[in-house]
Amino acid sequence: MASSKPLVLLLAPCDGTLEKKFLEDVADVKQNTDVFHDFCQLSDEDCANVVGILLGHMGHVTEALIAKCPKLKVVARHGTGVDNVDLQAASKLGVMVCNVPDYGIEEVADTAFAHILSLFRQTTFLYEGLRKGQPLGSYDSLIAAAGASHRIRGSTLGLIGLGNIGMAVAVRAKAFGFNVRFYDPFLHDGLEKGLGGVLRVHSVEEVITASDCVSIHCPLTAENRHIINEETLKLFKKEAFLVNVSRGGLVDEAALTKALKEGRIAGAALDVQEKEPFTFANDILGEAPNLICTPHAAWYSAESMTEAREGACKAVMYAITNTNPSGQKNCINKRQINMDACQARWK
Repeated sequence: MASSKPLVLLLAPCDGTLEKKFLEDVADVKQNTDVFHDFCQLSDEDCANVVGILLGHMGHVTEALIAKCPKLKVVARHGTGVDNVDLQAASKLGVMVCNVPDYGIEEVADTAFAHILSLFRQTTFLYEGLRKGQPLGSYDSLIAAAGASHRIRGSTLGLIGLGNIGMAVAVRAKAFGFNVRFYDPFLHDGLEKGLGGVLRVHSVEEVITASDCVSIHCPLTAENRHIINEETLKLFKKEAFLVNVSRGGLVDEAALTKALKEGRIAGAALDVQEKEPFTFANDILGEAPNLICTPHAAWYSAESMTEAREGACKAVMYAITNTNPSGQKNCINKRQINMDACQARWK
């Protein structure tokens, strides 16, 4: 006998146990662990019953998928970034796109700061040298291997973006003795005064030229894609570092590789890359020296995973159990959405 419950699609590589338990009274959850599968191949019957999509960071929600699901009310991300959702199409067709902005803040900030520490103290590169059998016991060999190392106290950390995560990094940096500067054109004046001693600057160029390390903490948009590029990399101090735990598209990887190979920047650490899942094989970053890469893992801990999945389920639960879309929290496209089309989906 066919279920009378609406359908929720789970487009994420998790086991689905939490989602099915959370939503069991109001919806059936159809899971797909192959996040690259085209959900447009779903049966017409399934598409007709879809009211919500739970989305991980490697899946994609396209206009074709949205158009095929006439009852779809909400796409809820397991996380913060929504660059894998066609926001323009969702807004036009009346579908709310929600995220979980308060999950994983500590984890991502800790990872960013771990990368910052590793670059300043060169611990990753020293470890790699030992594993490769390099003789690092002499004064000269140690200096050669750790030559990019610098004292943290008194150095300047520049942040591009001072949202929840950027602010958490700033607090950690100040505790270690960094001077902290930031650029964020979307924050109201005076917010930085609550952090005490954090200096606001008014351009990307200004934050780069003043910093011994630049750490990126902003979402990826069409306007800021490749905010770190051939031209902005020319502004880095030769001894400076770059850290990116936000989105791979914020950095022009070809330009960064060139700058590292030419010694125009001392090192970089990337938890996110333009092509994910990432491997060094057949990727231009594989040619870059003094580079640390991790596989888009900054967000993860057992606790943050639960927070992200429960937060996304709450958005879907609200959409199923309410008829008023204006009460939906953490809706990214609330200002752009076609409200007439949205109301029609929520009837």
